[in-house]
Parts: sequence; C-alpha cells; structure tokens
Amino acid sequence: MLGEVLRAPGLLLLIDSAFLTGRRVLYSFIVAALRRAERVHVFGFEVPEEEYWAAVPLELSSSLTFHDGFSNPLNWEKSFHSLTLRDISVQGIREQVGNPAGPVTIVLDSLSWILARCPLFYVCHLLQELSGQQSEQGDAHLVALLHADLHDPGELRSVEQFMVSDDLSLEMTSQMDKEREDNASVDPTVNLTFNLRLSETERKCKESLALPYTFTDSKKTSLLRASSGSAKIFYDPEPIDDMDEDDPDDDLDV
Repeated sequence: MLGEVLRAPGLLLLIDSAFLTGRRVLYSFIVAALRRAERVHVFGFEVPEEEYWAAVPLELSSSLTFHDGFSNPLNWEKSFHSLTLRDISVQGIREQVGNPAGPVTIVLDSLSWILARCPLFYVCHLLQELSGQQSEQGDAHLVALLHADLHDPGELRSVEQFMVSDDLSLEMTSQMDKEREDNASVDPTVNLTFNLRLSETERKCKESLALPYTFTDSKKTSLLRASSGSAKIFYDPEPIDDMDEDDPDDDLDV
C-alpha cells in the first residue's frame, strides 16, 4: 500500500513528532523508489550524508543523489559548497535535479528546516510548483518530512495532504479546505438560549420602526435651509467654567 502511495504524482508529506519519528518511513520510501528504478534527489539539511548511504542498499546507491545542506550551511568552509537558502527555490531545485530520463523523486529533509527560514507563502508555492513538475519520461514525486511539534497549527493546516478514501483511492486535499467544509455544515444557531432569527411579522415590525435620532424629511429641510442673516455662535457655559472677561486665560496654569 505504501508503494502505491509513493507512485501517485504530487506531494507526499510525512508528519512526525519528537515522540514518533518518521525518518525510517522516509528511508523506506526512498528505497522503494530506487527499487522502481527512479532517480532520487535528496535535499538534506538535518542529518549527514552518511546516514542516507547507510540506509540505502549498495546496489541501489548509484541512483541516489544527495544535495548537502547539512555539512556547511553557512558556507564558512570554502573548500566545498553547501546548500543555502538561495538554492531552495523552484528554479534552484530544478537546475540541480536536471531533466532525468524517467521518473524522479525529490526529497526535502526536512520541510521544517525550510519553514523555519522561509515565509509560509513561499514554501507553499515551492511545494505546489515542485509537486506538479514532470521529467522527460515520467512524473516527479515530492516527499517531505515535517516535524509537527515545531510549528503552530496554522502552518500545519496550510500544507496539502493525501487522504485515503473508503475505496482506498487517493485524494490530495488541504486541511484548511476540510475545516471550511466542516464549518459550512455547522449551524451556529443550534442549541442557543436566545433566538437569532426573526419571523415574518417581527421583520416587518423592525422595518417599520423609526430609529431614534432619525430626522424626518421636513426636519432635514428646515435644518439645511440657508439663513438670510449672519451666522452666530451660541455658547452655554458650564457651571464649573471660570469666565473672566478681563483675563480670559486666568484658568490656564501658566
């Protein structure tokens, strides 16, 4: 069943946590892709290259390419180049993968490392573009490892996931879309202690009710009618006002 999942083009997201690691499952997907004679490109940031070679059988290792982002992430060592954030782009990854003659599997290890350094919208665009990529003679599969306990729920809901339906068919969906569907089916007025809806009679009474401080047409006309005399300002002092005609500023603390 897992092999069938990996054959489906698009994004396969492996979500794990500190209590249940998904790295061994990730390695099993890589080995399964290699056994199907696919080219596998691993963009690794969390573990050294040696761990991958130890997990892959020797006879399959020639089809695996490891793009090192772990050994020298800041490129302080000038003797060799390591992946940087500039390489984590649609164009950068496509250039490094090239155009292999056959299906290809791209592995991001891990997506959490990228999310910690790139905006969420940028990562979502990256996943969308790479999951739709096609090689010369086959589809491109994208596999990413994500550590759920390193991100807030909003980020996790923004990443597409594969859902397995009752008939075992695969459907790529979004958790946010699922929540919107669930919220749309919920009636917020159920089990309330007060009524939010109006009957037809109540609605007509509400529409015919004159709101307070609402001017009638005749009052608006009288207020807006131009006056023939000069304008005047009327001031009604409060009891606490200190009015001194000889010294108007007497109440100021100067």
